[in-house]
Amino acid sequence: HDTYRVVENVFEELDSPKEWYLDSNNQLYYWPDAKTDLNNATFEIVQQKHLIDIIGSEENPVKNISISGIKFEHTQRTLFEDYEPLLRSDWTIYRGGALFIEGTENVEIENCEFTNLGGNAIFVSAYNRDVSIKNNHIHDCGATAINFVGSPTAVRSPSFQYYEFVELTKLDTIKGPKNNNYPSVSKVDNNLIYRIGRIEKQTAGVNISMAMDITVSNNTIYDVPRAGINICDGTWGGHIIEQNDVFNTVLESGDHGAFNSWGRDRFWHPNRSILDSIVAMYPNMPKWDAIHQTIIRNNRFRCDHGWDIDLDLSLIHI
Repeated sequence: HDTYRVVENVFEELDSPKEWYLDSNNQLYYWPDAKTDLNNATFEIVQQKHLIDIIGSEENPVKNISISGIKFEHTQRTLFEDYEPLLRSDWTIYRGGALFIEGTENVEIENCEFTNLGGNAIFVSAYNRDVSIKNNHIHDCGATAINFVGSPTAVRSPSFQYYEFVELTKLDTIKGPKNNNYPSVSKVDNNLIYRIGRIEKQTAGVNISMAMDITVSNNTIYDVPRAGINICDGTWGGHIIEQNDVFNTVLESGDHGAFNSWGRDRFWHPNRSILDSIVAMYPNMPKWDAIHQTIIRNNRFRCDHGWDIDLDLSLIHI
């Protein structure tokens, strides 16, 4: 980036209040500010990457859980954990967060605060139905605020990098998901999200990938390094994006938007002439994965560093 840099744990740079250095013998050096009395100060050491995990399965889901009025704070950074790609959306993610749920039905997360986290705040992974995330305050976190990310096992003929593709003769031609291992029929409503992506930059206020029928409504999202709301792929659509106020976005990146989406699904080929010939041969192929239409309506999107709305080969109705 032209302006922002991160350098840490360099002893010679320990020259300002609130900075620290940890040497190879695990001795901690700390420069306190004028208001801190080290003789009476409390030092908290972060040890956990996750604070609450709720894990079931489609066959045996965890049901009817309410999480309310909890402050989630102080998790480890996940920047150097194992990452996985999300189809051909240019994203990779750490599948985890301060609050991680997988294999659930009827879970409600409301009136909670998520702050000072090293990675994702909320991660809704694989099979989940009827998850409600509302009235939460999410700020000053290392990665994405809210992730809805399904399993690639539910995707027919998946490819994961921009230049990858499945040969036409080997392509699964059945419409829709392969199984139910993805989030669906869920909502993100009336959350206040800002200053996320403090460590990881390929992040969003709300990120959706390999999911169906997610409603994102009445949220305020701002001061983020990349998108406010991002849809990684066309699998499987049915999302409604409405009544959101999203601004001060794409502050530390480019070629992106306050709302961003991709659509490089089964029909995709990196060679445009080949792509055109495939779609001409099978004109309904883009809808094999995007089986439901996604609708964007009645939002305010503002981006001074890219596009207010960036649609990249997406089947979305505005």
